[in-house]
Amino acid sequence: MLKLRWDNTVGAARLQKTAEGALDEDDGLETMVLLSLFTDAEATPEELAAAGLVEQRGWWAEAAQLREPDRPRLGSKLWLLAREKTRVQTLKRAELYCLEALAWLKTVGIAAAIEVLASVPRSGWLGLEITITKPGQLKSKW
Repeated sequence: MLKLRWDNTVGAARLQKTAEGALDEDDGLETMVLLSLFTDAEATPEELAAAGLVEQRGWWAEAAQLREPDRPRLGSKLWLLAREKTRVQTLKRAELYCLEALAWLKTVGIAAAIEVLASVPRSGWLGLEITITKPGQLKSKW
């Protein structure tokens, strides 16, 4: 898979290049977490209505016709929070959406435990501290 690294200056993940200028590859946990959190998961009609949205989002490759039935779903519903005010309930929903999006890491044995703490580092921002404990290893924190 192509290597991604989060860039706080633009608020998005960026593809990484090798020293020679080619796209870098990565089988690491950071890229898997970024793809899981920042790929849009499809929302239910009730979730759309609660968020005051009408347009569905989601990654095209998650369509039932394309996705292998035994493959875990990819993506999160963090996009539903874009218009939300930063309240305690919004932070709790962000934590829940992250845990749901990362649950597949536990299912396939990449992670033994996942912890998420949402915060507001400054006005208009959502901060996510994610701690992943690998099986038989120490915690990795982002």
